[in-house]
Amino acid sequence: MSATVFDSGRKTLVVGSDDICGYYIAKTLMKHTKCKLRVGYMFKDCPLTKELERRGAEIIRYDLNDSKSMEKMFEGVHCAIVVPPVYDENYTKAKNVINVAVEAKELKNLVLISLLNANRLGDWDRLKQVHEMEREFESKMNKWEKAFILRKSMPMEAFYLFRKMIQDKHQMPWTLGNNEIAPVSLCDVGKAVMCLFQGHRGEEDELLTNVNLEEIISSKHMYCLTGREKVSGRQIAEKCGQALNTRIELKSMKVDEYIDYLKRQKEINNESIKFLKQYLEATNKGYLSEQTHDLESIIGKKPMTVEKYFEENRNDFMPRK
Repeated sequence: MSATVFDSGRKTLVVGSDDICGYYIAKTLMKHTKCKLRVGYMFKDCPLTKELERRGAEIIRYDLNDSKSMEKMFEGVHCAIVVPPVYDENYTKAKNVINVAVEAKELKNLVLISLLNANRLGDWDRLKQVHEMEREFESKMNKWEKAFILRKSMPMEAFYLFRKMIQDKHQMPWTLGNNEIAPVSLCDVGKAVMCLFQGHRGEEDELLTNVNLEEIISSKHMYCLTGREKVSGRQIAEKCGQALNTRIELKSMKVDEYIDYLKRQKEINNESIKFLKQYLEATNKGYLSEQTHDLESIIGKKPMTVEKYFEENRNDFMPRK
């Protein structure tokens, strides 16, 4: 790994360890680099944050209303990855994170994780804040040596929310009708962050070749990271069933019906549910269905497929009977 970016003597920060995106990016960095990892979180008793702490990450809690807590979070940090905290009740203040990052003296590299077509999501108040963060970031990005916006499609890891219905009823809930999506692995997103910060692909792991990326990344600061294929709900259910060696039925549901189901499961907090509801509504309108080759260009190999995701995580979805 590059001694100038992820050296063991330098600190990397992931803001948003209590979000699945932040969690998997942090987990990927811990697996593939020797950096000192700090993760920022807002919600108490989050199992994702606790698991990262168990793995050796430094954890620090911050508050969007408390600039000092955010200053402390960025203190001594060389690289930072920010997942927009739009799942918090103070989501309208999410861009405060960028404003504090600007003043962090040792911060040289920053990535903002965003959503596909973030500029077209103004009809939803929480999704709109993601684009507000993009605009704030772009107005200040000359403050850092390397600064990128990574717009991502629906993460495969969100399928984890389906697992209980798959386990209990051999059904996969689907709220997107006939829409197709190109879901992305958040581990691949984490690898893209590594490649962009390093300026080359990995040397000692499955990131493969030590190819210089400067020509690829010199003219762009924004990338759209998606999976390699667009798939329908029916195709996802079929691929899940193939991995589990059983038939999985597609269960069509309205967004509100699925949200009520999640509330009864009590697996994610109410603020995250509010964000998810808007995210699904926007996806239903086709705003999050784009498919690009940016991810493959950055990491130098084919992104993970839906089938591979279910194969690698089959124990989490295996039906109980």
